Amino acid sequence: MSSSVIKGTAILLCIVFPGAGQIYLGQYKKGIILYVLAFLLISYPLVWIISLIDIVFNKQGVYTHTANPFSEKRNVLIVSILTAPVSLVFVMLLSFQIYSVLNNNVLAEGRTEKEMTEIVESLDAYRDFYGNYPESVEELVSIKPLREGWKKDHWNVPYYYTSNDSGFVLISVGKDRTLFTEDDLKRNGKAID
Repeated sequence: MSSSVIKGTAILLCIVFPGAGQIYLGQYKKGIILYVLAFLLISYPLVWIISLIDIVFNKQGVYTHTANPFSEKRNVLIVSILTAPVSLVFVMLLSFQIYSVLNNNVLAEGRTEKEMTEIVESLDAYRDFYGNYPESVEELVSIKPLREGWKKDHWNVPYYYTSNDSGFVLISVGKDRTLFTEDDLKRNGKAID
């Protein structure tokens, strides 16, 4: 393999993960140090830049690598073993981020709508039993402690609730987390005459 192909492979590996190019070139100590620093996420961009600059200006490793064809297979194996756990962690973090976005933007609205329907049913049951609506959601929850989650919507913002002799208003702030805007979810209830 030509030295330019080896260097190109090392640069590509380094772009994917700091230290991988150094390991591929047989510079194990340097590669593992960069790998560990990047894995611990100690200034990841800085470690990545240092690793990339080292590979670009490295001449020693290319010649060491070309002299021993067995070392290429061993180095590829070492790089694979070291980057597999990091790739798994990266995929897990990415999955968590995707779930968070879905939960906050897509799923939260449906879950809050469903929860608000349950709260309204409980408010009506409270009114039927006590003759009026509770003064707060906390008062309703105190009767149903398992419904502690009813104090906040699925955007983790407390519900706005007010009641009087004529009924109640229950509002979730919606995606923008700002009360009295277009995306608010609203439920009303009327008192029994």
